Amino acid sequence: MSLSESIKSPQQKVTNVLKTADQQLYLRVHISDAGSTVIPVSESMTLTEILLAVCLKRGLPASTLKLSVVYKTGTEESEVDQSRTFGDFKNVDYIKIINKSTSKYLTESILNLSGCNIGSMESVNVLAKGKSKEDIRSGMFPKTRSAFTTSSGQGSQDERGTSSPSLLKKIGIAAVEIFGQVEVKEPSQDGSDVSETKLYQQRMSNGSASISSGGLDSDRRLSLAQTQSQLSQPQNQSFYLASRKSSFVNITPQQSAISFNATLDKLERDSNTPKPDFLTKEGATLKQLAVRVNRSRANTDGIQEVHKRGSIDSNFILADDKPDKQYVNLIVTLPNFRSVTIRAPTDLPMDAILNFVCSKHGVDFETHTFHRNDGKEIVVEMDRTLGYVAQELKIEEVFIVPEDKIYRSTYLSEDGNDVMMLQTIQGRLQVMAGTPQKLIARLTDEEGKNDHDFIETFLLTFRYFMPADECFRHVVSRYNCVPPNNPTEDDLAFYNKMKLPIQQCVASILEVWAAGHWHDFALSSELKANLIQMAQEFMYNDDISIRSHTPRLLDIIEKQTHKYEEMYSYYKMVERKGKVLESMLLELSPEILSHQICIHNFKLFRNIHPIEFLHQIWGSDREMTPYLNFFIDRFDKESYWVATEIVMQKDLKKRVNVLKTFILTTKACQEANNFFSLFSFMSGLGLSPVSRLKKTWEALPDKAKQVYEELEKIIDPSRNMKNYRDLLAKAVPPIVPFLPIYLKDLTFMNDGNSKMVEGMINFEKLRMMGNRVKDIVSLVAVEYKGAAMPHIQNYIAKPPVEKNMAKLKEMSLECEKP
Repeated sequence: MSLSESIKSPQQKVTNVLKTADQQLYLRVHISDAGSTVIPVSESMTLTEILLAVCLKRGLPASTLKLSVVYKTGTEESEVDQSRTFGDFKNVDYIKIINKSTSKYLTESILNLSGCNIGSMESVNVLAKGKSKEDIRSGMFPKTRSAFTTSSGQGSQDERGTSSPSLLKKIGIAAVEIFGQVEVKEPSQDGSDVSETKLYQQRMSNGSASISSGGLDSDRRLSLAQTQSQLSQPQNQSFYLASRKSSFVNITPQQSAISFNATLDKLERDSNTPKPDFLTKEGATLKQLAVRVNRSRANTDGIQEVHKRGSIDSNFILADDKPDKQYVNLIVTLPNFRSVTIRAPTDLPMDAILNFVCSKHGVDFETHTFHRNDGKEIVVEMDRTLGYVAQELKIEEVFIVPEDKIYRSTYLSEDGNDVMMLQTIQGRLQVMAGTPQKLIARLTDEEGKNDHDFIETFLLTFRYFMPADECFRHVVSRYNCVPPNNPTEDDLAFYNKMKLPIQQCVASILEVWAAGHWHDFALSSELKANLIQMAQEFMYNDDISIRSHTPRLLDIIEKQTHKYEEMYSYYKMVERKGKVLESMLLELSPEILSHQICIHNFKLFRNIHPIEFLHQIWGSDREMTPYLNFFIDRFDKESYWVATEIVMQKDLKKRVNVLKTFILTTKACQEANNFFSLFSFMSGLGLSPVSRLKKTWEALPDKAKQVYEELEKIIDPSRNMKNYRDLLAKAVPPIVPFLPIYLKDLTFMNDGNSKMVEGMINFEKLRMMGNRVKDIVSLVAVEYKGAAMPHIQNYIAKPPVEKNMAKLKEMSLECEKP
């Protein structure tokens, strides 16, 4: 073994153990009551090393925590010597992290790095032996496996999933938190191993950790010590990063300190590893936009003044006036208290009306506006149309007064071109339209970060005008923003002021995007790889709040990947062709059968990603709507299931019982708010091979006939399915809806509103569609109670289904000849 291999810092020790442990054991660690993680371990690892590995991965303050061992018998041992090795414990089920002082289980809030307070840290930060940036930041995210699954000798790397270095290297952490004291072997001057070890004691001085050793010159000293006030900032991380050229380190607060930022800069300068290609491209130009109100002064053609006798001034009568054009009259009182009556088209804005009256009667348009006098608000928004003012607000008279105009709409312009339109709604500005680039700018700036409605709507709907990979590139370009060419002093001042807040917003938006809309990354391995690279890129930033996004974003990627793998596996299990189970319909009561159907269909409905509803309306490829397609296919399966079960029975008495069971099951589904199965079952009962069985329907008990008639009224399509809509409005979750109603509404919104407004994306249209999708998603907030019965679930998933109508008719004719 070489000298460099024998002299290892604790960080290197943990990293190497994790590497070799990849072929041994996997241990589940419960981090909080909200979740857990799985890490590779070896029997030689101590509990301290296991805790350290998890804390570095999750960014937790390890000095205040310890591990508790839970055995397979259910017993728990919380007072454990943390220096014991993992091999000392037998029959371990899992371990969990608890507070060192209170021995209480962690809560979910501690997982948020931005909330970690490291001012009370009592640990020493020992710098790891110098590594290149390539060593520290290379590798792919490890794939999570079940606890205590032996992976050695079980297939190739591709069969087991991508093998990769641990997150200790991925997130670039080269500093290790040490408990109490640590033995560190040091090299002798001649390069040979030194048998003796030096004991480094932790010392706290003025709230800063320090490690001392003698005989060092000034240029070989590094310090990460900060003042107590700096360390106690809520956005500080619980770990630091530094590199050194020698294992001899002297860290004291009195010496010339190198801050974390300066150390990171040094690490970047010393490394020749280039950033990923897509991150080095030219960034978006950061330039302040001009603000203007909507003062279009629309053409006044068509406005006419009505004289006292009711005649119209001929000077303002248009030769091409269309008789079908809508006009209304409005009384306008001038500043001299003289009143005139104006007749004008309903689609003209109020500032055009004011401009006409002012020019005709010698009033200065620039200094006057309209006020109303109907006992309500006096303000008249000048970009409202006359039709809205007269017909919606019921205003019959307005007054011209010398005050500033109020406009509902505000425009942002760049180089003389409008790039965004906003309107004041309920006291706050909302985006109504914008160019794609400026919508992304709004998403990643200070004004947009608190506009949660805009963020949710944008991330849900942007695929309408831009694919996900292009949107990602634009977001990244905002992170790499640059000042404009030949910038003025104002341009540079604006750039220097806004660059860091924009980068912080970009980091936050990527977290929100990945956590709430993983669908984009699940469908594109390239986009997922770019997201991982971007998470690593945050560690290069000077701002500690941005660096803290690295472990959080990587953790989101891991959780979402695992979640989608589970969902995909479930659908593959349900989809794969297997033996169709024999009918057990008559063995089940309608109540039990309907409840199990509710549980089954609710799970399918819950797994549909909100984006899929919009992709369905916009005509995207089927691969963009995998779970929605499966849910829609389920509707046909249930319909044909009903018909198949009925015509399978050649005995009249059994066939009547099957028909009655389906009718009562349908009623039970309706009462349980499973409207999806209500419509699918009624559709199956209405298929011609079933409806033609007159003897079967006549033999049906009167109660079942009455129930069927009631169900027919609910699904009546007249008046835009009013009966069903009324029933849905009164329903209380859990609910499995009949989706065509929602899809029809989305189609009307999509077709009835233009894509562009004044050359910009009609964002109000997307907001309306997004709100309708949110209505659908809100239905999954409450699940059905009760346990799923596996044997019934298997039957529901693989019922006897004959989709060939010719075959069904043949079977029907065998039951009852014409």
